[in-house]
Amino acid sequence: MRKKIMNFLIGAALFYVALTVFLYFYQRNLLYFPGGPRPALEAAVQPEIISVTPEDGIELEGLYWPAQDGLLTLVFFHGNGQAYQYWVDKLMNHQKLGYGVFFTDYRGYGGTKGQPSEQGIYTDARAFISALASQKSVSTEDMIFYGESLGTGVAVQMATEYSPKALILESAYSATVDVAKGRYGVFPVELLMKDKFISRDKIGELTMPKLFIHAGRDIIIPIKYGRKLYKAAPEPKLWVTIPEAGHNNLYDHGAALHIHEFLRKIQTQ
Repeated sequence: MRKKIMNFLIGAALFYVALTVFLYFYQRNLLYFPGGPRPALEAAVQPEIISVTPEDGIELEGLYWPAQDGLLTLVFFHGNGQAYQYWVDKLMNHQKLGYGVFFTDYRGYGGTKGQPSEQGIYTDARAFISALASQKSVSTEDMIFYGESLGTGVAVQMATEYSPKALILESAYSATVDVAKGRYGVFPVELLMKDKFISRDKIGELTMPKLFIHAGRDIIIPIKYGRKLYKAAPEPKLWVTIPEAGHNNLYDHGAALHIHEFLRKIQTQ
């Protein structure tokens, strides 16, 4: 009996080690989900294309709809999947009101070269922000950084480097490493994880107005992680919970209205 118990414990330990090794080498496949080429958009919403080359061999294209009548421009950092039509559809809610929209993208997404990583995505975001300022003469003071899900970490990092008018964080997290601990807590996540996106340690220095909007039924990024980031943020800040919504349908439950109200207030400041 003792030998059977020892064999079981050794087998369990080896299995645990094997899973740990697997998670370490496969972790970016669990965080980023790029797909094939970006689909064509409907003729009614055709944007201007802003091309950037953040690194040798990597060429990315951003989608730009100019602002009308001196309104602000939303610089959008998307989530970890590849849902281009969904993202554009919801951003058109703001573009129809005259706000500018600049849809940025990440290496490896939309069929582009490169593999996504935290530092690589930051490099891409910097290139897009610089291009918007240099090619379209939109100053960072006239930009609102808008992050969705994974992109909230990008928006927070960029806000520490630039000076946007405001920050919109939809389905935010305190850190991706916090979310990973919640899912894979039996493993040494803090030691294993490469791309931690630790927004909670950065947001304390951001004094621009901030809107946090989160779904009450979000099972992808549970609301407790968004609240943790909100708690770490200084004023001015606003928290909005949409109780009946999930991670991917906030706009079906009125998210655009909350964002429009926030934009109206920011525009006059």
